[in-house]
Amino acid sequence: MVYFAAEVSKIGIVPEKILYIAFCRTFVCVTKKSMDNFAAIDFETANNERTSICSVGVVIVRNGEIADRFYSLVHPEPDYYLYWNTRIHGLTQEDTAHAPVFSEVWKQVAPKIEGLPLVAHNKAFDEGV
Repeated sequence: MVYFAAEVSKIGIVPEKILYIAFCRTFVCVTKKSMDNFAAIDFETANNERTSICSVGVVIVRNGEIADRFYSLVHPEPDYYLYWNTRIHGLTQEDTAHAPVFSEVWKQVAPKIEGLPLVAHNKAFDEGV
C-alpha cells in the first residue's frame, strides 16, 4: 500500500495535551494552547528541483478540529522523476501526466490557507518549494 504524506490518518489530543496530525508515520506537533486554527501543508517533489512539485496536501484545522482537506496531484516542472523520490512517495510520471501545473493548483490552495499559521512536516524543505 502506498501512503501519501498528505493523507491525514487522525487528529486528536494526546495525554500531554498536544494536538497532533498523523502524516503517514510522522507527526507534526503544536501545543493546544498555541494554535487552535492553522493549516498543515505538505509537498512532494519528483526530483531534486524545488519546482518539481508532484503533489500537495493541506489540512485546515479550526477550533482544534479538521475543517477542510485538500489534496492534488501536480504536473512537475521539470517533468522527470528520480528513483529515490518515487520510493518516498510512490508517485511516477504516469500518475501526474495529466495533472494540472502548480500555479493552477495553488489557486485552489491559497484561499484555504489565507490568514492561517502554517505547519509543515519538513519546514525547511516545504518553505523552499
